[in-house]
Amino acid sequence: MEKTGRFIVRRDGGCVICGGKEHLQVHHLRKRSQQGSHRVGNQVALCEDCHDDVHAGLIDLPITDGAQ
Repeated sequence: MEKTGRFIVRRDGGCVICGGKEHLQVHHLRKRSQQGSHRVGNQVALCEDCHDDVHAGLIDLPITDGAQ
Protein backbone atom coordinates (compact mmCIF):
# COMPACT_ATOMS: atom_id res chain seq x y z
CA MET A 1 0.00 0.00 0.00
CA GLU A 2 1.35 3.41 -0.90
CA LYS A 3 2.02 6.23 1.57
CA THR A 4 -1.37 7.92 1.06
CA GLY A 5 -3.20 4.61 1.54
CA ARG A 6 -1.34 3.94 4.79
CA PHE A 7 -2.28 7.44 6.00
CA ILE A 8 -5.97 6.84 5.20
CA VAL A 9 -5.98 3.50 7.03
CA ARG A 10 -4.34 5.11 10.09
CA ARG A 11 -6.70 8.10 9.95
CA ASP A 12 -9.82 5.93 9.73
CA GLY A 13 -8.56 3.38 12.27
CA GLY A 14 -9.99 0.48 10.27
CA CYS A 15 -12.98 -0.11 8.04
CA VAL A 16 -15.32 2.89 8.26
CA ILE A 17 -18.33 0.56 7.93
CA CYS A 18 -17.70 -2.42 10.22
CA GLY A 19 -14.60 -1.30 12.13
CA GLY A 20 -12.60 -4.31 10.92
CA LYS A 21 -8.80 -4.09 11.05
CA GLU A 22 -7.90 -6.87 8.57
CA HIS A 23 -7.61 -6.88 4.76
CA LEU A 24 -8.03 -3.10 4.50
CA GLN A 25 -8.29 -1.35 1.16
CA VAL A 26 -8.74 2.26 0.13
CA HIS A 27 -11.97 3.26 -1.61
CA HIS A 28 -12.67 6.47 -3.57
CA LEU A 29 -15.96 8.06 -2.48
CA ARG A 30 -16.37 9.82 -5.81
CA LYS A 31 -15.15 7.51 -8.56
CA ARG A 32 -12.14 8.61 -10.57
CA SER A 33 -14.29 8.12 -13.69
CA GLN A 34 -16.72 10.70 -12.24
CA GLN A 35 -14.04 13.35 -11.69
CA GLY A 36 -13.12 12.12 -8.21
CA SER A 37 -9.65 13.03 -7.02
CA HIS A 38 -6.91 11.10 -5.27
CA ARG A 39 -7.05 13.58 -2.36
CA VAL A 40 -7.36 11.98 1.06
CA GLY A 41 -10.76 13.63 1.58
CA ASN A 42 -12.11 11.51 -1.28
CA GLN A 43 -10.86 8.21 0.12
CA VAL A 44 -11.84 5.96 3.03
CA ALA A 45 -10.58 2.67 4.44
CA LEU A 46 -12.78 -0.38 3.90
CA CYS A 47 -12.20 -4.04 4.65
CA GLU A 48 -12.28 -6.34 1.64
CA ASP A 49 -15.81 -7.61 2.39
CA CYS A 50 -17.34 -4.15 2.88
CA HIS A 51 -15.48 -2.88 -0.19
CA ASP A 52 -17.04 -5.68 -2.25
CA ASP A 53 -20.48 -4.84 -0.81
CA VAL A 54 -20.08 -1.14 -1.70
CA HIS A 55 -19.19 -2.01 -5.29
CA ALA A 56 -22.10 -4.49 -5.45
CA GLY A 57 -24.48 -1.69 -4.41
CA LEU A 58 -25.36 -3.31 -1.07
CA ILE A 59 -23.87 -0.44 0.97
CA ASP A 60 -24.14 3.24 0.06
CA LEU A 61 -21.41 5.58 1.26
CA PRO A 62 -22.24 9.30 1.35
CA ILE A 63 -20.00 11.65 -0.60
CA THR A 64 -18.99 14.56 1.61
CA ASP A 65 -17.84 18.02 0.59
CA GLY A 66 -14.25 16.84 1.05
CA ALA A 67 -14.68 14.30 -1.75
CA GLN A 68 -13.52 16.64 -4.46
